[in-house]
Amino acid sequence: MASCYYEKFCGKTDVCIDDDIPFELPKNWQWCRLNELGDTNIGLIYHPKDLTDTGIPVLRSHNIQDEKLCLSDLTRVQTKIFENQYVSNGNILICTRNGSKNLVGKCTIIENLPEKMAFGAFMAVFRSKFNPYILRYLQSFYFKDYLRKSNSTQIYQLTQNMLRDALIPVPPISEQKRIVAKIEEIFSALDNIQNNLV
Repeated sequence: MASCYYEKFCGKTDVCIDDDIPFELPKNWQWCRLNELGDTNIGLIYHPKDLTDTGIPVLRSHNIQDEKLCLSDLTRVQTKIFENQYVSNGNILICTRNGSKNLVGKCTIIENLPEKMAFGAFMAVFRSKFNPYILRYLQSFYFKDYLRKSNSTQIYQLTQNMLRDALIPVPPISEQKRIVAKIEEIFSALDNIQNNLV
């Protein structure tokens, strides 16, 4: 069978990526790298001397609980913070490095920020107009399998290159919204079942 998937690189010959494509997509879908859909960067490095009771909150791994933003036990710092080290509503906050490999890759969409906040160096944010769909992709078994296969070192992490290079199947916007709504409907039903069992 002839190759049919090619990736364009600036100033280079198109490269066949058939071996990278895990499965065929429905009509009107396409494979993309995450860096084609948005941008990402890692967060703030700070030191013990920067800690203060009244500074800027810094979001860390434990501020993501059950796929939601948890604002208890905030660390606050007083130090220089670049604009791209602040979070905004709609950003995806991602744990990129942790002592537990099961926690690497956990993520949530930031909503209803009560004040200006930054994020720590073992975290990343992803900014895109497709974030509701991308969040569900990042939480999928498919992406977790990609993380597992990409980590060849003893330190389990999600590097910026790994995040940017990840292949994501992208449907039209209307289909993205339908998929996200269906997933949320199923999760809501599961939560109701669990609550009734308690």
